[in-house]
Amino acid sequence: MSQLLHRLEQGVHLAVDPVARGVLQAQIAGYLARVGRFDDAQFVTTEVRRDFGDGRSSRVSAWVMWAEALRHYYLNLAPESLDRVTRAQLIATTTRDRELAALASAWKAHFEFETSRFEAMLGSIRTALLWISDENHGAQSRLAIVISNALLLCGDRESAQQWFLRGRDHALRDGDQASVEALIYNRCAFRLAWLRAYNCVSKIEPDEVALLRSEIESSKNYQGLTGVDALTNIVLLCDARTSVLEEKYASAIEKYRAVRGRGPFASYNFSESLIDLEIAYCSAKLGDLSSAAALLVNIEVASFSQLDLDERLVAAWMRHQLASLGLHLGDWSEAERDFSMLSVEHSEFVDGLRTRIKQLQPAT
Repeated sequence: MSQLLHRLEQGVHLAVDPVARGVLQAQIAGYLARVGRFDDAQFVTTEVRRDFGDGRSSRVSAWVMWAEALRHYYLNLAPESLDRVTRAQLIATTTRDRELAALASAWKAHFEFETSRFEAMLGSIRTALLWISDENHGAQSRLAIVISNALLLCGDRESAQQWFLRGRDHALRDGDQASVEALIYNRCAFRLAWLRAYNCVSKIEPDEVALLRSEIESSKNYQGLTGVDALTNIVLLCDARTSVLEEKYASAIEKYRAVRGRGPFASYNFSESLIDLEIAYCSAKLGDLSSAAALLVNIEVASFSQLDLDERLVAAWMRHQLASLGLHLGDWSEAERDFSMLSVEHSEFVDGLRTRIKQLQPAT
């Protein structure tokens, strides 16, 4: 059992003040959601709402909203997560609950980062920094995760590693097993996102791919040791995409097919058409042009417009690569134009976000 969860449960058992007990129960529900125990999380929040349903404590209500935000997010990446955490943040800042104000703001930044709302994310980070204390390990580790992720997405591995270590320190001090796993997973997921995009415009050094593979394996191994399964399918998708960068195309196809019907996956970095395009690309690289062509028939190019910028760039690049082999998906001139425009847009985005993130980093 996580040290954090054990400590929270002990606190509930010993608590005399009903409000303090309700806050601890909400914190337990939030942790259970983060490790994939969704029914248990729902049971706990239902209990707290039953006890405090008369609105006697705005503090408990805000903590429950935060816990529900996490459950919505980890269960099915639902948009309600952002609404709930925004409400929790508003109540916490109004009532000057510094712990929740910082924590809710850090999680709000996380949700905004995941949905590419980068201006809003920067604002939430600033709010978190206004309220955060060194002893608030939950907010400190979550904030470090968000900043590390953003830097990884920009290819700034050195700065991201500093934030990784900072986040891990706070998570370990808190006994927060779920945050340690999140740090390990995110380091490989967002390095992968950067390398997939970078691979479209330049050559990746083999040692970069080897390092990514070691991080993927670390994430898989840590999940095996802890039994935390909230991110299992996402790690499997990362595994498949890493195999492509390793040029292990047969293995990648097998992994893509295994993960294709699983989830939940975010619509901004996953679609059935994108997976089919990636399988078609791998098939073509293996010389199986007939299988690749058969897959292209049912791909909905329009669905790529819903993807994040880096995934749109990858999709455009794969279409470009397939066209060089005589396998066209949609209008060729449009595909060529999309790839050129997205390459420039991605470069400008990376430079701008890296600069903005570094401007607001607090002193370590």
